[in-house]
Order: sequence, then C-alpha cells, then structure tokens
Amino acid sequence: METISYGAICLIPVAVIIVLAVITKKTFEPLLISTVLAVIIYAKGGFLSEFVGLLLKEMADPTIGWVILVCGLMSSMLFILEKSNSATSFANLLGKFAITRKRALFSTWLLGICLFIDDYLNVLTVGNTMKKVTDKHRISRSMLAYSVGSTAAPIVILIPISTWAVFFSSLLEGEGVVGADGTAFSAYVQCIPYLFYGWICVFIVLPLVIAGALPLVGPLKKQELNAVNNGELFPPGLDAVSETDANAESNRKSGGVWDFVLPLLVLIAATILSGKDLLTGVIIALVFTGVLYVVRKLVTLTELIDQFWSGFSVMIQVFGLLVLAFSFKDACANLGFVEYVIDAVTPIMAGAWLPAVVFVATAGMAFAMANFWGLAAIVVPIVVPLSIAMDVNIFLSAAAVFSGAAFGSHACFYADAAILIGKATDIRPYDHAITQLPYALLSAVIATVAYGVVGFMQVS
Repeated sequence: METISYGAICLIPVAVIIVLAVITKKTFEPLLISTVLAVIIYAKGGFLSEFVGLLLKEMADPTIGWVILVCGLMSSMLFILEKSNSATSFANLLGKFAITRKRALFSTWLLGICLFIDDYLNVLTVGNTMKKVTDKHRISRSMLAYSVGSTAAPIVILIPISTWAVFFSSLLEGEGVVGADGTAFSAYVQCIPYLFYGWICVFIVLPLVIAGALPLVGPLKKQELNAVNNGELFPPGLDAVSETDANAESNRKSGGVWDFVLPLLVLIAATILSGKDLLTGVIIALVFTGVLYVVRKLVTLTELIDQFWSGFSVMIQVFGLLVLAFSFKDACANLGFVEYVIDAVTPIMAGAWLPAVVFVATAGMAFAMANFWGLAAIVVPIVVPLSIAMDVNIFLSAAAVFSGAAFGSHACFYADAAILIGKATDIRPYDHAITQLPYALLSAVIATVAYGVVGFMQVS
C-alpha cells in the first residue's frame, strides 16, 4: 500500500510495544498488540483483513522463508549433535581450560568470535554448547546470554565474508560505492575500521566485563550474585530446564570432540564456498553430519530422522515471533515511521555531525522496529548522497549505518537475535535484553563519541 505520513502518530505503536514489554516482561503479547494497533491506525475499519493479509504476506516473503529454514535446520543439526553426545565431549574439552568463571566466559567469547559467518549460527551454536560449561561454574544464564549476544551481530559486521557483510556490500554496490579495486567488497573492507560499535562491543566492553574491570549493574548483577551464592542460574520466575534423557543413556556410544568440530567446519566451509549462503551451508553440513553419525553408529537412521524433526519443531514458537516481528516492522513502515524519523533529524545532519547523527538515528530506528537489513537498505541510499553533498567520508557514514543496525540487533528485546538467544540459553528474550542493555548502551555511547570525533577530524 502507498505510504502516508501520519506525523508523530507513527511513534505510538513503537512506544506501546516498549511500555508493554517492560510491564509484561514478555515478547509475543506486546508484538501482537502493537502490530494490531499500527494496522488499526492506517487501515481503520478494515484492520482485520489488513492484519490477516499482512501475516500472509510475511509468511510468503522469501526472507522469512530463508530465516525459518536456516533456524529450523540449524536447530535440527544441534539436536543431532546433542544426540551423539559430541557437544558434551566438546564442552568437556573446553572445561579443561575453563577451570574458573573468567576462563569459562572468555571461552564463550572466543568461540563466538570464531563463529563469525552468521549471527544465527553464532547464537545457536555458542549458546547451546557453552551452557554446559558455564552452569558448572555457577554463571547465570543471563550472563551467558549477554556474552553470546555481544559476539553475534557485533562480530559478523567486522568480518567481510559474513552474511551481514555480503548483504551490506550489495547495498554499497547499488549506490555505486566501490573500493580501491573497483569492487563493493573492497568498499566494505574500507568501512571496517569505522565499525565502531562492533569493535567497542566485542573487544572492549565485553572483555572488560568478563575480567571484572567493568562492574556488573542492574538485573545482571543481581542474577550473577544469586547464581554464585544460591546456585540459581535462571532469572526469577523461570524454572530450570531439565536436560534431555538422551545423555543419560549409559549404553550409548558417545561422539568425540571431532564428531562435534567436523560438522561445524563443514558448515563454515560450505557456507563460504557457496557464496556465503548459510542455507546451502547448513543443508550440506546436515547431510555430512547424518552420514558421519550413522556410519560411526553414533545414532541410528530412525534416531537421526526423529532428532531432525524434534529440532525443527521446537522452533515453531520462534517462527511465530519472527513472522509477527516482521509484520510489526511493515506496519510501522506503512505509517511512515522511517521517513518521519529521517525528516526529524535531517535538519541537524550537517558536515562533521553527519556520521554521529546517522549512527544514533539508525540505532534508534533499528531498536524500535527490530529491522536491520531492511532498514539499512532504506537508509544507505539516503546517507550516500548526503555524504557526497556534504563532503563527508562515504565509508565512515556507511559504517555508521551498519553499526546502528548491529546495535538494534544486539539490543532490541523482540528482535530475532534476542528470541534465538533466549531459546539457546533457555531464558526469556526480555530477561536477556534487560540484563545486557546497560552494556549495549555503553558501547553505543562510546561509538557515538567516536563517530563525532572522527567526523570532525575528517571534515576539518
């Protein structure tokens, strides 16, 4: 439908979802109510048919289909890995190094950096693998979730062969922005030094928190104290998740460390060689893992199929949340939310201030709408001409957009990343978001200052 400007009214659904999430500490209900409210505003009496049509549109969207397949197949692969006990063997190996709380968290940090191909791969693998290690040292699941989330989107934007980087490179190419060798890839490489949010979040704030140089604050401090003193690893009101009975089978042959590592290496290699397509990579890795485990008699063919469907089915709730999140994003777009915010900040987008303002505006919109790739696709075509007109470094301004998108993915409590992190660490998305938000905001504030300083240095 044609976008009509609703002025400040477009802010109401965004405000409602934030308030409801804080009050209810849930994700689904605020998303549903705010999406319906947004549809009512622009569709009025025909809101019901418009809402249904919006849901069907999102379910038929190729991006949604890609996300559902990737997440579902990744979950299936993790269930198969779990059935073989190979993840336990890998966790036990890490446990030999992670003999203290700090080492356990630094192991989580390093594993997250290594799995840089995609944030979904990062979150699901690191969360499911490291909770066995961190539980042993009475590290709260919220602290684990913070560590996982801080090396998901923030690290994938720093590596030029990740799925995020490939997409963002295509946006630069679409605007005619190329690097020294005439390619969009080299253009993105030139953006990397200016991806301040990723650098600060991954290599400054998180390591300082783990080392104890930055103090724990708010709910995260309370939950860590509760975990250390009382052994209660989960947030208040959330019962511990019982482990699967599969690991209790004493007569089952257990997979070794290489039975866990090889499938992940195949996943990474297949993803890279297929043109950074994670869907192709996970399909190849699933086939490899199934053949390997059946041949080595770690699982039977029947167990393999059962675990495949069990893994896929547990993601149904996540799929529903994702469809609703994308519906909310489109409903806000129909209200002209992005255009309104851009018009509001354009008067102060001048010269040296441009990179800092672009970062703050993109980060705010990404957080509010849980829209990262799509938002970047909207903002980059606006920022590139502005940068040229104001004689501002295009790579600096583009990096500000990409950093803002990464902040939104990291901080938004109803984003796909928060939903998946909650699933991987067995806590609610809101519990994860509220405990790690102070550190995400700290990284964002430092990044804003960095964009301001570098902007002034390059313009003056």
